[in-house]
This record gives sequence, structure tokens and C-alpha cells, in this order.
Amino acid sequence: MSIDPEMENQEFLKYWFTHTDANSVFKWLKRQKPDYSDSDEEIITVLINRNEPLVNLGLALYATLPDKQSLCLFRDGDRTIKKALLTGTFSIRLLYSWVDEVLTEILDSFDEELLQYLLKNQTIDDTFLTSLYEKDRWFKDLTDEQWLKTIAFTISNPRISTSLDKLPWDFYEFGSYQQVFSTGWKLFETLPVNKDSAAVLSHLGENLVPNKPHDMDVFATIKRWEGENDESSDVYLNVYLKCRYVLAKLIGGTEFESLKDNDDLALRLSYYNRFRAHKPEEVRELFEKDNDKFLNVAIYNTKLYMNENIREELRQCCRDYEDPYALMIYPESFNAQVERLTKDHPEWFPDFDGTIPFDAIEDPLQRANKRLEFLQQQTRTLIGSEDQPSMIDDLHSAINDVKSDLKNSNEQIERLQWESEDNHSLIEKINISTENINTILSESNRQLSEQLSKIVHWGWVMGGVIIFLLLIVKRTIE
Repeated sequence: MSIDPEMENQEFLKYWFTHTDANSVFKWLKRQKPDYSDSDEEIITVLINRNEPLVNLGLALYATLPDKQSLCLFRDGDRTIKKALLTGTFSIRLLYSWVDEVLTEILDSFDEELLQYLLKNQTIDDTFLTSLYEKDRWFKDLTDEQWLKTIAFTISNPRISTSLDKLPWDFYEFGSYQQVFSTGWKLFETLPVNKDSAAVLSHLGENLVPNKPHDMDVFATIKRWEGENDESSDVYLNVYLKCRYVLAKLIGGTEFESLKDNDDLALRLSYYNRFRAHKPEEVRELFEKDNDKFLNVAIYNTKLYMNENIREELRQCCRDYEDPYALMIYPESFNAQVERLTKDHPEWFPDFDGTIPFDAIEDPLQRANKRLEFLQQQTRTLIGSEDQPSMIDDLHSAINDVKSDLKNSNEQIERLQWESEDNHSLIEKINISTENINTILSESNRQLSEQLSKIVHWGWVMGGVIIFLLLIVKRTIE
């Protein structure tokens, strides 16, 4: 576990835990977030034996406890402690977890509140989610109504919307991680077709990472959710249409282009939300085909903001839509997207001066990276500029801003190093990024110095020429 340097001696730590006030223990647990093992049993016993609500809350919220202690704390604690334990960080489940027993108890009484806390926890083991989506093991005896309600509790769990960017060292872990997504999508094949199921699945599919089950016929599954034809054509109001819309996220490759001309509006909307336009006319053509239905999803397609001409055509389409209520919803939504994307991708906006949105980025390292992208772009345009001295002053100012951001990052790194030994991997990544930034800054400074030297050199030459000409003029006058 991670402890303060002065608390490395377990005897001193136990003594401090025994005699200090509960508020100090709570703050310590919140700061350290200790990961206890069975070897720390004496420390855990000291804390649990205090039997103080605030200490128990700190353990439940911030400490990763062995199964035995977690189960004891859950059964002896009040309802707040139970909820805190279910929102805390779970240890890795091997063959057994204390959650196994707790989940059985919760499902026996179908305690919806505790079930929600558990199923919204991002650190919940994959086995629980896949078993739920397959209605197996702990969940096999649920009624259809209870099953659907329990599935709905997972919709806001960040776990289902977090893709695995890198292959882990454990192939089984990779398989189980991806299986959560594929079993989630299989629900579109197994749940009965009705409004209640469609309402849950439309929201689940909206958040679920697209990972097509190997044996799924996506087009056949989409057709299964056609529903009534007399409902709203708004993707946000018609749950059947939204089911088909989110299912279409599983369609890619050569089949993706076919969605543009599909008779099913849901599939066309999926295309509008993901396509990349190569010329402005493509945006105009699709707008004229589906009008506000096109704008409802195209406004949130970030690919349409990367190119200035494409972006301006989308802006014009938002203005050209004849809103019967004159609410200007689409122009305002477009402007909101531009404001957001300007902060995240200033390189997409050539008129952006790099000042205001950078300051709005809270993370100093991310802010330094964004400033750096802008700095590199400006450095490349320096050569050949008619206003080199002014631009050099601006770039030096930008370099100083980046250095200031890096200084703030270094201060955060020092705090991380002091607070927890568990942050070493994060610190290493930050240090690598910082080194890369410093390397590029040095290169930018070198290029700026070269340009400045050229300007100074030619300044002396031109000054000499001017003085020579003045001397000739003077002699001529004399």
C-alpha cells in the first residue's frame, strides 16, 4: 500500500490510526487510496475495530480491501456504507469475489437501489456484466421485467463505453473485456420487440462500444426493430428508429457507403453521423435530401469540421433551414460545436489565434500540447512571411506560455510523486510527453534564432547600404 514517508513504519502507522481523530483518518484514506492485501490485516483490523462511521465510510469509498473485510464491512455497515462499498474500487476477481455473495443477496430481495450502485461501478468484473446480458448465473432466475430493468442500470456505466486501446498482456483479459460489448449487442437479437425493450436498448446501444458479434447478421437484426410506421421520424423520439440507428454503428467497411441511399431513415442518419465529406457539394446534397433530419445528426459529426470549406457549407445549411418556429436551433448548435472543437482541435481553424481556448483547458500538460501544435504551425509559416519580426515576437511569447504550462505540469508531477507510489506509470508517460515537448520547443527556438539572425544580418547590410548612399548624396550636393 502507499503511505506517507513518515509513516513507513507500520508500528507508528497503527499507533497513529488508533489515536488520531476520525476526520484525519478519512482524509488520509481519501488521499492515499490504499490497496490493502491480506498482509495488511493488522492495519485493517485497527481501522475496522474503531467502528466509527466516518472511518468506515473512508474504507468503503477509498480503500481496496480483501474479500473477507469487504464482506464483513458490508454486512455490519448501515445502508450508506453498503452503497459506498458498491461504488468503491473492486479488487481483481479471480475465482471468487465478495461481490458474488452480496449480489446474490441483493437479487434475492431485488433491491433496486443497491443494484444500481453496483452495476454503475466501472470497476465491476466483466463476468457480472456478461452474465447479466446473457441472463446467466446470478441473473438466470430474474423475471423478464426485472432483467430489462437490471440491464437498464448498466447504461450509464463508463465501462461499456470505454474501448480497449491496447492489447493487454493477458489474452483472456482481452477476450473477457471485449465480450462485454459483444454480449451487450446480442441483446438486440434476444430481447422481445416492444417499446420497453426498444427504450432500454436504444440508450444502451448509444453508449456501447461498437463490437459486432461474429455471428450477428446486422441488417437482419435492424429489420427486426422496424416497429410501427406511424411514429415520429425524429431519432430522439422514436425508440424503434433509434434502435436501428445505433445498430447501424456496427456496419462499416464497404457496406458503410450503402447506408447513404438506404430506404430506412435510421440507416441514412447513421451515415450522416459518421461520413467524411470530400467536397462541400456532398453536404448540400444530403441536406436537401433530409433537411432537419440530416442536421439533427450531422451537426455532431466531427469529421465535417476538419476542413474549412466543408465546415462552412454545414454552417450555411444550418442557416438555410426554414425553421417554422424561427428558433435558430441549428445555427446555435453549430456554433456551440465550433466553440468546443476550437478548444480541442485549434489546427482545424486557420483564423484561430490560439489565445482564449488554450486558457480554458484546465490540464496544463494538455494545454501545453495544444499550444505546441499551434506553435509548430506558426513556425512553419515564418519563412517567407513579410512580417517576420512581429511574428517572431509572437512565437517567443507562445514559447513562454508553453514553458509556463510545463512548469505547472512539473509541479503536478511532484505532487503525484509525493502522494502515491501507484502513479509511477502515469508520471513516466507525462515525463516522456514533457521531454518531447521540450525537444520540439528547442527546435522551434533554434529555427526562430536562425530567422532572427538572418533578419539582423540583412539589417546590418541594408543599414550599410543606406549609409553608403547617404554619403554619395552628400558628396554630390557638396
